[in-house]
Amino acid sequence: MFSLNFRIIQPLWNIVDTYSLITTSVSILFITNAAIVVDVFFVIGGFLVSLTLLAMLEKTRGSMKSMPMVYLHRYLRITPMYMIIVAFATFVFPLMGSGPYWHVTKTWAGFCEKNWWKNLLYINNLPIYDTVKDPLDAPCHGMAWYLGVDMQLFILSPFLLFPIWKWKRFGVVPLALLTIASIITPGVITFVNDYPPTNVPFQSPTKRYSQEAYTPTYMRAAPYLIGMWAGIFFRKMRKLAIKKNYRLGTAQVLGAWFVAFTTGFAVLLSPHRYMDPEYDFQKGESAVFVSGQRTAWAVAISWLIFACASGYGGWINQILSWRPFIPLGRLTFAIYLVSMNLQFLFHLQYRQPIYFTNYHMVNLYFGHLVMSCLVAVVCTLVIEAPFMQLLKMLLPTGAKRKSSKFTCSNNNDIIKGELPRTSVSPDPSGRQIGSVSTLSANSREVLIHT
Repeated sequence: MFSLNFRIIQPLWNIVDTYSLITTSVSILFITNAAIVVDVFFVIGGFLVSLTLLAMLEKTRGSMKSMPMVYLHRYLRITPMYMIIVAFATFVFPLMGSGPYWHVTKTWAGFCEKNWWKNLLYINNLPIYDTVKDPLDAPCHGMAWYLGVDMQLFILSPFLLFPIWKWKRFGVVPLALLTIASIITPGVITFVNDYPPTNVPFQSPTKRYSQEAYTPTYMRAAPYLIGMWAGIFFRKMRKLAIKKNYRLGTAQVLGAWFVAFTTGFAVLLSPHRYMDPEYDFQKGESAVFVSGQRTAWAVAISWLIFACASGYGGWINQILSWRPFIPLGRLTFAIYLVSMNLQFLFHLQYRQPIYFTNYHMVNLYFGHLVMSCLVAVVCTLVIEAPFMQLLKMLLPTGAKRKSSKFTCSNNNDIIKGELPRTSVSPDPSGRQIGSVSTLSANSREVLIHT
């Protein structure tokens, strides 16, 4: 998506054809609307947080004494490589190239020199910048907004799940109210500020659109909270499966898959009309779309996770559980941190126009993917792995990984305990019910990636 954005703002030989392709082609929506995929990781994060925290509360009889150590472990797990990459992008990256667009890297470096501390505190996603008074008062390492949202929601999650463990039915009220508010709030903000329903190519709605309507936690919380509901539902269904051998019927499973697939593709393709810069969208329409799109997508992804973890995934679960994904998954945090700079290194040094084609973009995608993986291997071995070993020696939560105590997981840094590791149980026919161990092994490694 970064590559597409750079291609359409840089000189092109076939600008008219490119404009027509982006504003009228349906297939291009899988790129221009790819930002919705970020919410997949929010859903996974919410699902695993609710699953593991409720298991921890049950095991410790509601004790929250270990939470400060969990918070500390998570912070120390993510921050070292994150800030090293930020420092590299600030002081070294601007010296690595040249070209007619390379001056942009110095501007981005200025953002980080001024606001790096907001990244350190994980508040870099909030609308606390004033680019009108100070052009350099802008987010540092802009795509790191995800880490800010994820950290803030992680800190909040125990306070939503403890009432559910303590008071069962009445305990869901805080989570329910917050979920409703998180669904409504994006629509209200979009309506009040007359924002477009999505990011429209060749248009720049306002300079603060990204900071006010895209990255704030209150605009992105709904998928995470819906993922928490999915984890709660999975836990309940697993108990029914163990106690009463309860299984969903074939018609129910097929119907849910049909609704999930239909909803998912509808969400991906729904912004088609908005890609036309001449389309006159109404405020109410934009508000409904913004609130409904992410909610519907999160529900569809929640079913995908629930089905694969409950034994209803079939061939889809087999693909997602493919073992080679595990080592690749361990690279995803580093890939996420370095991929944008590698794309900038390529695009900002272009010195002549290009001829834009679909194949050109596909070629760029795989080239950037391979380069990101290679650099991620180096960053993981040189930076992440040593810090992880040091963390294991300093903090007991990172050292006793095979004990019955709850520890922080590898790359999504949410706590995990006995339930996620042992949540596969046989049904009367001898098949496995659930695949949370596979889900944890594969998906926990990609929660940091956007």
